[in-house]
Amino acid sequence: MTIDSAWLIPPSATVREALEAITKNGHQAVMVVDAGRLVGIVTDGDHRRGTLRGVPLDGLVTDIMNT
Repeated sequence: MTIDSAWLIPPSATVREALEAITKNGHQAVMVVDAGRLVGIVTDGDHRRGTLRGVPLDGLVTDIMNT
């Protein structure tokens, strides 16, 4: 099975880049992948909870992802 690259972001991505990927793929979630290995997932809800905790848009996606 092939996964569209719009679903994948690296752990070094920012929260803003994750939101852009979520918007681009249209599915409210992206997978965080490091060297071909799934390390976490980020949903639209994770972003909202991160914002309430004070995570900035230029913060790392690893601050809001589910492992």
